Amino acid sequence: MKPVTPLVVFSLLLCIQLINGQSFHTLVEKLEENAKATKQKIKQDLSFILNISPNYFNIWTSFTEAVPTFLALDVMENMLVKVPEDMLSGEYYAKDVLRYQISGVIVQQSQEIATLYNEICTAFGYDLTQAKKSKFAEYYWAWYQNIPNKNDVKRIKNGIDAMSSDHDTVLAQFNGRMEKIDYLRNLISTCSSLVNSNLRKLITSKKRDSMIKYSQEIVDATLKASSVQPKLIKRLTEVKKILMNYNKRRTRWAEYIIDMRESPLPARGEQSDPTDELDFGNLNLEDGNSSSRR
Repeated sequence: MKPVTPLVVFSLLLCIQLINGQSFHTLVEKLEENAKATKQKIKQDLSFILNISPNYFNIWTSFTEAVPTFLALDVMENMLVKVPEDMLSGEYYAKDVLRYQISGVIVQQSQEIATLYNEICTAFGYDLTQAKKSKFAEYYWAWYQNIPNKNDVKRIKNGIDAMSSDHDTVLAQFNGRMEKIDYLRNLISTCSSLVNSNLRKLITSKKRDSMIKYSQEIVDATLKASSVQPKLIKRLTEVKKILMNYNKRRTRWAEYIIDMRESPLPARGEQSDPTDELDFGNLNLEDGNSSSRR
């Protein structure tokens, strides 16, 4: 039996969304049909309603892949046999430092990071059928089944610039976090490669000086990975929240399109879920960000 690829999974999810009807894809398609039927042109590319980034599929795919394993536990134990018993790393024995740090990295990868990958994929898969807004379906189908109306299309066109600008704000934060995530993932991968290459040399070494040299290289790479991984977890958590924020915003845009609300932006005093709607503009931007469409 052939394995199910991310592309197949994505296609199945899209089919399910289309069958359910209340999807961002059907919403955009209907809006474009209405504009064409009333001989009006929507200048903006409406793909920002469908996905947070033009590079959506590649980014999503990177989170569907299994989290890389830093080092297998049995391999670690075989390696530790070759680390000199009296070798120190700071105030502690190098063997103890390696066992503690490598185990910690592995646990974080298999638990925290793996969980965040799944949660990010779930956020990527969000669609209007999950909005569960009171009366949303009623408004959606009333708008969808109405005869194309020139004034209605004009109304929607008046709000598209605000939607696009709203999206750009979220996209800039998303791009900044993804750039840092890519950097951190590559850094951890480099550390893992260094550990494995020196591990092979350590296992075949017979001289104490060589064992100490390769053991120290492994210690340095492991400590680096151990210090970097919490930063990766932090950025992954932020990306998950940014996606939740984006999903809340585009649900609001959809409500505006189907004439369920007067503006695509939140009304003054409108309550928001603090878990979904976060002020990312006030976050520490030490990693930088980019306003370009990723």
